[in-house]
Amino acid sequence: MSRVELRGRAAELGSGYGGADLIVALRAGQLAKRLAMLGLLVRESGRVCPADVEKSGFDEAYSALCALYRTQRTTVDNLLAYPNTGVWLAYCLRRIRAASAERAHIWPDLGYLGWLTASALIELGTPAERPVVVRDGHVMLPAVGSARIAAADVDGVGRLRVRGPGAITIEFDGTKLDIPDLTRRDHPGWRPLQRLRAGGGSDFEIVIDDLDPFREFNNLSRSAPADSRLPSLSESQLSDWCAAFSAAWVLLERDHPGYARPISVGLRCFVPLTAEPVSPSSSRTSYDSFGCIAASSTRSASQLVLTLIHEFQHAKLGALTDVVELYEDDPRERFYAPWRDDPRPIEWLIQGMYAHLGVTDFWRAERLRTESELAHVEFARWRAQVHRSIAEILGSGVLTAAGEEFVRAAAETLRPWLDDQVTDSAARAADDAATGHWVAWCVRNLQLDDDALEDLFSLWKAAGAPALQQVPPGLPTRPDRKRPELRSRLLPSYLRLLEQATRGGFDTTRDLAPGDIAYGSGNYAAAVTHYTREIEAGPLCPQPWAGLALALQQSLPQHEVSALLARAEIVAQLYSRIRASGLNCAPTDLVRWLSRETPQHD
Repeated sequence: MSRVELRGRAAELGSGYGGADLIVALRAGQLAKRLAMLGLLVRESGRVCPADVEKSGFDEAYSALCALYRTQRTTVDNLLAYPNTGVWLAYCLRRIRAASAERAHIWPDLGYLGWLTASALIELGTPAERPVVVRDGHVMLPAVGSARIAAADVDGVGRLRVRGPGAITIEFDGTKLDIPDLTRRDHPGWRPLQRLRAGGGSDFEIVIDDLDPFREFNNLSRSAPADSRLPSLSESQLSDWCAAFSAAWVLLERDHPGYARPISVGLRCFVPLTAEPVSPSSSRTSYDSFGCIAASSTRSASQLVLTLIHEFQHAKLGALTDVVELYEDDPRERFYAPWRDDPRPIEWLIQGMYAHLGVTDFWRAERLRTESELAHVEFARWRAQVHRSIAEILGSGVLTAAGEEFVRAAAETLRPWLDDQVTDSAARAADDAATGHWVAWCVRNLQLDDDALEDLFSLWKAAGAPALQQVPPGLPTRPDRKRPELRSRLLPSYLRLLEQATRGGFDTTRDLAPGDIAYGSGNYAAAVTHYTREIEAGPLCPQPWAGLALALQQSLPQHEVSALLARAEIVAQLYSRIRASGLNCAPTDLVRWLSRETPQHD
């Protein structure tokens, strides 16, 4: 499928799913990208670090792989398309193009190409022999397994011999490792990669890669190899992963068939971020490793389904944007994303919208399957946030025609969900979440023009009318004014839900702010008092302003709180200016003064 044809099918992917043939086309695009990156690496490494190229046997491995490509193209294509190959290519290109000090000792990393060649020979199973790099004491055979043949800090060049189908010998520095069966885990020094098999009678399976040194795509460095940060799984941990994946696939095919088919075509491996389940769970994908999802361990089938949907949305969109321009180049971090504390560039706003479209769909089905209040809240919350992000994207002015089609298709998918019924308490919690996040985001990220702030300060001192409509919109905070230490704490809107989930009294032993505890208990007057004290102690701290907005909505008419709901950055910065001048004003009084004739928050 050509680039032009893919551009014409942006709406199909934008709807949230994408047919099997479209995923095949995206995968082909990723393979073309890998081939181009490999060509660049061959040319640039030979020019920049020829001694490392020679020591690693990189050119010889490239020639051998090209020879195999002419007769065994499918085998070579599959290895070049293996997710970690993309990570390795991107990493080596970054190092080659970096300062000379960062290129030091790159030859063991270049040895990955020889590992790929060895994996191709192993798959063919015919007797063959070739040199292989030993990196940190290991010879990694991508998509096959890892052999440990020296101490962890040893690099060198050994020799690998394919003796026949599934049998190899590796020799290095006087050590010989015979492996008669590559599928078995009981050979000393050898660990095969295992597979996760889908449940429900499906024949779908993927690799669980807990061995490849390039499986982690963040902060790769020689000083902190991936193996030292990511776990290798024990037998019992691997068994837990297998059970969770099998159960998750049954749920995915039953409740989310529109996602199951694309995932079965495009997903090739899982990388465990943790050996044991953690809370909260984490997951991520990379533009460099299409076909891979990295995630923390979980024993929850439904959590794994959510991870599969969420992360493969990112993977599909990343593969599409490699070949189709959805937006003009605009790296400015200026857009509101309801799931982030910081402003986002258009690229990541679209990524987040698309991923959370899948998240919304997951909770839409989950609320029917479980009838839990949490599922109702999450569905109501995410559909509102995706709806708002779509409006933000469509109003950005930077979408191409294909991008417009993509985003409008997402909007069409979301549209009927906006009418789906949720419980009244879930709707209120979702509204609180949206309001609280917006208020905190404005305080944290938007900076008023200094002259406009001084004009407001003068009006306040003179007890004049604020005329907020004439105040220019706040702009994303300049880097020198950012306050990275300010992070969101648990939003008060979820406290009642947590209270209900425990089926008991409100848990005051948790690490919560007093205002949040009061709000969660329904004591809004006390919540206002506590939030006010927090604001007095830190006038530009975002979360107390969010809490104050929610608490005041419970006791004041909407129009008397409208300034805090619509222009929270003005309230916080004017209050801070008043306090800095040595004067004083109750935050609630300032909110009321600024809310005169303030437009209602949308």
